[in-house]
Amino acid sequence: MEFIPTFASDSVAKLNVRGVQLFVHLGYTEAERAQKQEVLADIELYFSKEPLATKTDQLKDTICYHTLIVDLRNFVGQKHFAMVEKLSADIFDFLSQKLGSSSKIRLSITKTHPPVDGLLGGVEYSKWSF
Repeated sequence: MEFIPTFASDSVAKLNVRGVQLFVHLGYTEAERAQKQEVLADIELYFSKEPLATKTDQLKDTICYHTLIVDLRNFVGQKHFAMVEKLSADIFDFLSQKLGSSSKIRLSITKTHPPVDGLLGGVEYSKWSF
């Protein structure tokens, strides 16, 4: 079932930014955090009003996902996290502050290669606003 947040308007627009590769100091032990690990971020942005770019075809009238990704990489690049839940919460707060109240967010963070024998699909934590 697809997540669709509630807005006061009749329609909702969504921008998916999938598979954003981030390298983060993440792990329960210091040894695990010593080396950056790959995580993937899937970001869904929901808008109660379509971006003006649907009419103007101009980058200035929408969210530049390139800039968003660069800023996100800079944000997490020097931090250390023991838990994927904390990483997700910090990224969610960062996105919320950056995007303001005009959009709602669904974020999933996948730790692609946790050091657990036989765990082949990674570990995912999701958070969203209503």
